[in-house]
Amino acid sequence: MKIIQSHYVPLERPYRIIYANGNVGLQIGTLIAVSEDESRSDRVTVGIYTNCYPVVSYINKKMENKELLYSDLGFGGGFSEAVVWDHLEQKEVSTFCIEGGYVRWDSLLNILNPRLQSCMTYDENVEELVKIMEVIRTIKELGGHLMGPDIESAPHEKLSDGSIRVIVPLTCQREAGGTLTFSSPETVSMLKYPFQFFAQTKDMDEAVKIIKRQESFYRRILTEAEPDLKISIVYDDDRRQPENGSSELHELVWERLKKERN
Repeated sequence: MKIIQSHYVPLERPYRIIYANGNVGLQIGTLIAVSEDESRSDRVTVGIYTNCYPVVSYINKKMENKELLYSDLGFGGGFSEAVVWDHLEQKEVSTFCIEGGYVRWDSLLNILNPRLQSCMTYDENVEELVKIMEVIRTIKELGGHLMGPDIESAPHEKLSDGSIRVIVPLTCQREAGGTLTFSSPETVSMLKYPFQFFAQTKDMDEAVKIIKRQESFYRRILTEAEPDLKISIVYDDDRRQPENGSSELHELVWERLKKERN
């Protein structure tokens, strides 16, 4: 397989803010590579193939606030614009939003949930939450905004002081090998339960610590998305808790959560 032609196609504004494999960029163009595949025996061309690669910028010079939080020096000089994502094709990227637009809350959860479900320790959870915060920061720098959750569609109570108490059902099970699995109900759109919690560990205290760290994360990104929204999160027993002998475990978890809340 050898490339015989390549074409750069600049895109027009508003650009898209795209995401792939933990990376966020402002797509300013597309690199189209045309290649041919030859028969090894007689060197006859047997196929022509076209591949498209995103070309991105890590800065948005159209932003009203011209003060960047980093400079080219952080990328070794001149690395922050016209970067070809040659490790993947255009069809493999997702679009968060166009510059100046809003990223849906459930789009963020679609990225967050699989990452948290692969974590087995508190430190791994913290590492993944830091990465998601970096994604949110980059979206903001490139001209995007995070849309807050649809609280009205979630189980909640409106308090007299104007704040909202969100009810988050949690299930806790002990898996084979003694692993505890904390989880909140997951829906297709994630609109009914906009705060997704997940923790798996063999230590109950660490499981509670993970849940509280995830709560802290949600509070932090809410200040970015909905600074005027005052919420409190209350954990509730998931009524769909399976009858697998975990009721005693559930009670112990609740005692720790209550202690942490107080």
